[in-house]
Amino acid sequence: MFPFQPPPLPDPQDPSAAHFADTSGDNLITYLQQLARDKDLAIPAFVLPREHLVPCGRLRMHALEYGDATATPVVLAHPGRLNAHSWDLVCLALQDRYRCIAIDAPGHGDSDRAPGMDYRLATYIDDFDGFLAAMKLERVLLVGCSQGGLQLLAYALHRPERVLGIALLDTGPDIDPRGVERQGRELAEFRTFSSFDEIVAAALHGRTSRNLDKLRFSLSQNVRQLPDGRWTWKFDIDYRKTKGPGTLVVELRAMMERAPALTCPVRVLHGVGSDVLLADGAQRTAAAFANGTWATEIGRA
Repeated sequence: MFPFQPPPLPDPQDPSAAHFADTSGDNLITYLQQLARDKDLAIPAFVLPREHLVPCGRLRMHALEYGDATATPVVLAHPGRLNAHSWDLVCLALQDRYRCIAIDAPGHGDSDRAPGMDYRLATYIDDFDGFLAAMKLERVLLVGCSQGGLQLLAYALHRPERVLGIALLDTGPDIDPRGVERQGRELAEFRTFSSFDEIVAAALHGRTSRNLDKLRFSLSQNVRQLPDGRWTWKFDIDYRKTKGPGTLVVELRAMMERAPALTCPVRVLHGVGSDVLLADGAQRTAAAFANGTWATEIGRA
């Protein structure tokens, strides 16, 4: 067990400040140690990430960095609705070999929301160019899950000379429409809450077997308190409700004519039980690239 308090109310008078959730210090280390034990993961050392709020032109992107700054850089992009902390354990496991940089997508986590709700992949390519330039990164390895994979693959298709290799987890241009429809139904239920405890109760969905302490801490990384005292999610609910998760897939499919130019290794991973990227979709996605491979991964809850 570890002590936890919900993240503090951001200062509404200081919109330029980076209001990070109260998930640093001993709380974060203890939380990650517990997760690693639960998943039987060997972590070389538990350290806090270096945080960045990076100007990328039209907005700022928040990032968590682990590992030696001189090592080969790996940039990791999270699924929609989540944030850079999704990769904490992965970064800790790789920090002795790579410079791991987990990013908050625009409109997620502690990154800025996109002006005019412009979250198109075409615009993201410019954002990511700005991010790499500000971080002084020339060529990078890319790892993206779900929405994060769509965004990074779009970048790789347009900037193949900048990409050493890319891994796509449960994502690609050939995803199953039933999974997209399910995500759309889930998004329709996102709303604001009167208290942090109300968010916890909604996340439990009646599953009393979940570790409440860890759930509260995990949720604290993805919510914020509004000036009127209510609580809401950090990601841009308005955009994701109006556009839906299928919009980026349609845009990416139009970019796949560039696939032959992406000659770096492309690894496509299909998760067992996923209703988003099925095994045959993973196989077809990998086949579109000169150096593409795919595999089925069995995850551990």
